[in-house]
Order: sequence, then C-alpha cells, then structure tokens
Amino acid sequence: MDNFYSELNVSQRELLILKKHSFLNKLNAAVESIPNDQQYTPEELKFIASAFEKIQKSTSSQNENLLDSKNLKNISNVEEKADLEYDKNSDVLDPKEEDFMDKFFKDYKILSKNRLMLRIFNDIKKIRKLTNVLITGESGTGKEGIAHAIHYLSKRKGGIISLNMAGSSDNLESELFGHVKGAFTDAIEKVPGAIQLANKGTLFFDEIGDISLKIQKTLLRALQENKVKMKGSNTEEKVDFRLVSATNKDLIECVKTGEMREDFYKRIKGVHIHLPPLNSRRNDIPILANYFFQTVLSKLTYQDDPDLKLNYNLIVMDSDFTNLEKLNWSNGNVRDLKSRAEIVAEVYFGYLEDGINIDRNMLHKIIDDPLCELDEFISPFSILTEEEVNCIQLFIQMKFNILKVAENFPFGRDKANSIINNALIKLGSLYEYETNAIIISLIEILEIEKFNENEKLSKEINSRFIRIIEHHRPQPKIYSNDLNTNVEDLIQVRKNFIPV
Repeated sequence: MDNFYSELNVSQRELLILKKHSFLNKLNAAVESIPNDQQYTPEELKFIASAFEKIQKSTSSQNENLLDSKNLKNISNVEEKADLEYDKNSDVLDPKEEDFMDKFFKDYKILSKNRLMLRIFNDIKKIRKLTNVLITGESGTGKEGIAHAIHYLSKRKGGIISLNMAGSSDNLESELFGHVKGAFTDAIEKVPGAIQLANKGTLFFDEIGDISLKIQKTLLRALQENKVKMKGSNTEEKVDFRLVSATNKDLIECVKTGEMREDFYKRIKGVHIHLPPLNSRRNDIPILANYFFQTVLSKLTYQDDPDLKLNYNLIVMDSDFTNLEKLNWSNGNVRDLKSRAEIVAEVYFGYLEDGINIDRNMLHKIIDDPLCELDEFISPFSILTEEEVNCIQLFIQMKFNILKVAENFPFGRDKANSIINNALIKLGSLYEYETNAIIISLIEILEIEKFNENEKLSKEINSRFIRIIEHHRPQPKIYSNDLNTNVEDLIQVRKNFIPV
C-alpha cells in the first residue's frame, strides 16, 4: 500500500528507527496529558517515568543519526510526516482521539476505539449539512446507526424517516409518495408518504440495492427536483429532505448487471462511506460485547432485582470478552456480537437468581458457550488446596522471595517451589495458561482488594512456566506425578509464546 514510508529511500533499519521515533512522540504526548487529578499511586507514576526515560535513552542516539541521514535531509518536515503516517497506521489512539470517540459515543451511541471508525467519524463530521450519503458495508456493521448520527449532526429541524426498499413495487410506491383520498378503493383519507414526512429532515433508504427498476424510475424525479406527487393527485409538492442510503451490495456491480440505473446510482451516491466488518476492528469486540452485556444486565436488574439483593460481587470487564476476538464474525458482525452478549447476560443473571456464586472462570465459560451445563464448571476457589493458597499468599507478601517463604513453612525451598508451581499449573489448566486470567483468579482467591503488584506477579508466573517447561523432564520429582499430563498440555499451548 502506498504511503509516506514506502516513498522514502531508506534502509529497513532507518525505517524502523523512524517508526520508533514516532512511537516515542506518541508516548511523550500520552505521559504529558495525564491529568493532575489522575489517581495513580507513587509506584505507578515512578514506573511510567522510568519506562519513558528508558525508551528515550534507547532511541535518542539513533534518532540523531537518522535525522542526519543523507536520504532524509532533503525531505521537509520528515518527523511530522512520519508521525502522521504512524498515527494513520496505528491502532493506538492518542488522548484527543480518545476524547473525540468518547464524545461521539455519548452524543450518538456509536461505540468504538478503532482507528478505522475514527476516520469515518471524522468524515461524517465534514459532510454533516446537505450532501447525500451512501453507506455500504456487510450486514450487521451498524449502517443504520451511522445514518442516524449523520442526521443528528446535520441539526436539520425535521426527523429521520426510515424506509426499507426491499418491499414490493406497489406497496413501496404508496409508502414513498403517499396517496390522496379516493386514489384507490381503500383510500378513505389522505396519507402522506415517507418523502413528505421527511420534509426539513432526513430520508433514510435501507437496502437501497434491492429497489426495483420501476421504483428507481419513479423516484428519480423526486430526487432530482425535490418534488413529489402523491398517488391520485395531479399536483406536485415541494419537499426539502436530505437522502442517506445504505446497502450491503456492490452497487457498481448492480449497475453493470442492469439491476440499477446508472443515473439513479449517481443521484444517490453523493459521498460514499464504507463501514469495515467487525473482523477488521477486533479491538472493538471486547468493548462492544461488555457494553451490550451491561445494558441487558442493567435492564434485568431494574426489572427483576430492583432492591439489588442478588450477588453482583464479580466486576465484569471488557477483558473478560477477549476470547470473542478469536471468532469469525463475518456473517452477522456487530448484530451477531450483540445477540451473543445479550444471551450471556441473560444466562449470567439467571444463575444469580438461582443463588449461584459466579466466579470469573464460570463467566468465561458462559461467554465461550452460553448454553453449557453448570456442572461442567471447575471453580478456581475449589481447585487449590489450603496449603497452596497459604503458600502463594505468603509468596506475594514476601515480595516473591522464595527463601523467606521457606522460612515460614516446615519444609525447604524445593518443596515451597513445588507447591507454588503445582498451584499455577492447576489454575493455568483452567485458562489455557493465560497469565492475566491466572492473576485475576489469584487476586479473587486471596481476597486482595487492591493489588499493585500485577506486573511483578505476571513476570513471576511467566518465568515459572518457562522453568517448568525447561526442567520438568530432567527433574520430574519436583512435580506431582498426576500433573505431568498438565505440563505436556502447557508445552503445547504456550509453545508459540515462550522460547524453549
């Protein structure tokens, strides 16, 4: 794909350094934009400052050499252009972009943290007044939501009138243009059509690719002249509407095959906005899923548990829905994701009504398969022994110093290590050895209210899994015999993530 990077006559090494330079600028902007009232602990602020300083030191000398490169000396504003190109190709939004997306959700109820959608939001702001708009995209990508956002951005005095264009010609003509009294046998009164109702507002044609040639011909004059003649009437009526159309079809192909008139296509096209499929904006999947989940859960709570008597101790987060990113959403896109999240919410609420305490492991299994049987669940609360819980608790309290742990138990260092490793393998088998999920379970099991050692614990767990993989064969006596199979599974699952 042609972009600023591809136009540069530089080596791969210089290109990498230039991208690192842009990343540093983005990181710097993010650090500088941290509000003064942000509730970071001193340790977290120290970590942020330390990370920034390390990156700055590691790239500063490279940047100096790069900007002296003969290949780049003659390009004006090379740093600014590189930063702009980096932004365009990065999934990471800067604070201003985040604020813009948050405001768009607040105003128009379209939720996204994806750069592809950011560009679309910016585009529809530019054409918010008069221009006709054609929205294309796969089924379920949110075309109607974008149409409503375009209407509300326009601040037109009238409302938005929606009409599905896939209906039969006779019914559709009456719905479009309306009719006067006596126009046909059952016309006992005058009824305005969608076009008249959209006066001073927006007319939204959904499924425009399914419109018949007959209706295209009849509608063309209304679109060209902004005049409409009701069925049974001899006079034309002037109307003022903005047209927004949507389809999941390739209209250029429809013109080629004769399914759509070329003049009609040119009339409705105006500005073309194409919505990306959900598979192309996977970082939005957990965010959207949790939003749909929480919306339904709130409705069920308000309806069936207004006094909040059920156990809502588990805080459901976006990250709980990360597994859904692996699925293929090409058939229904956001619509299918919404349906899935709503079913999960209903099943989850049903278990709460039955008095069942849902932990995070159970929640993840419900998300993976909403209709799975409850007796298939293995709770992390029951999988660890009291000795294992106590040992890990002390391990964290002693700042991950295994020697101090051994001093507080009637056994040596090797035994303490074995207990901790066995416990981690047990938990790992529940979560495909995904470190963050194991940490969350440990925090819940140990009932830690506020835990600021997540990063250290993550490193500790990963390093232990590496040692387990490297040493379980030559030193099998360290591990329980019944866990050898789990270790084999661990090797298979993590082989792409850990160098062995």
